[in-house]
Amino acid sequence: EAVASLAKDLHACRSFEAWICDYMSPAIYKYIATPERAEKMKNAPFRFFPPEPFEFFRTLGWPRSEIRYIQQTTVDLGRPVPAPWYARIFRFIAPPNMREQFMKASGYMILRRADFASKGDPK
Repeated sequence: EAVASLAKDLHACRSFEAWICDYMSPAIYKYIATPERAEKMKNAPFRFFPPEPFEFFRTLGWPRSEIRYIQQTTVDLGRPVPAPWYARIFRFIAPPNMREQFMKASGYMILRRADFASKGDPK
């Protein structure tokens, strides 16, 4: 409810053309919503787990304009995220669909007003 309220409030303010928010794939929710993770993240807990994040924001007038996946960006920059040895091995032995799911597990998305996006970016 709080995220929907924020999205509606921002949409009501015409000066907000876009905003950036974290993205977590629904496929990894079960891994980040554990008691152990909650304890480690107690100062900044995860509380928002929409089943379809892109659709959630689109219905509130904020379609996804762009997304940058963290894992893919670090590979593109030649600076992979530090990972334990077993995670590095996983990248090589996992089936292609699992590797792709891993590469798109988290990132940042730019949400641009639906009424602004339809006019194109004037810049």
